Amino acid sequence: MNKAILRLALLASLWAAGHAQAAVITFDELPANSDGTSIADGYRGLEWSNWGVTNSTAGGYGPGTVSQANVSFNSFGNPASFSSGVVFTVNSLYATAAWNDGSRVTFTGWAHGDVLQTRTVFPSAIAPTLYAFDWSDLDTFMVEVDGGTHHEADNYVGDGPFVAIDNITVNEAIAAVPEPATYAMLLVGLAALGAGAKRRKAASGTGT
Repeated sequence: MNKAILRLALLASLWAAGHAQAAVITFDELPANSDGTSIADGYRGLEWSNWGVTNSTAGGYGPGTVSQANVSFNSFGNPASFSSGVVFTVNSLYATAAWNDGSRVTFTGWAHGDVLQTRTVFPSAIAPTLYAFDWSDLDTFMVEVDGGTHHEADNYVGDGPFVAIDNITVNEAIAAVPEPATYAMLLVGLAALGAGAKRRKAASGTGT
């Protein structure tokens, strides 16, 4: 019984050490302007390539801003990605076509140069769409946009293969500090094991 308790405590400790920590990337704390600025490497512990942030409300950027006041986008209409030396999970994100109706947006998850996951969607240009992924064990997440026709209504003056992305939920597979409850469970197991050892020692002493 004592060994079972100890084993349970150790398993709980291991679970806590490998437990992923969720984060919602809103881009709202970054300095931004209506023309867009590049996201620097190191933001939220990730490396960003060709990824920008803007506070513009023009086109789909306005409705695509889920949390105020910034939204991210693929700079210059080119493929954009973020990556890390530590594997992560992309849980979900909001996407809105910036200028074109029917834009084809392809998301790709990579690990060690191999494609693990891919998905193509056609987000609205007038409202954000939530896409759930739950893609795990990635080291790179890429966004590519092409196609579509100019959204004529709502005074959309721009054009091109751009997508507004906001509130990306990412889980990083980092070592977490065990919670107090985990430590308590471990101590209970160790105490039970120690008590059992004392009883065995006392029992052996009475027989000499």
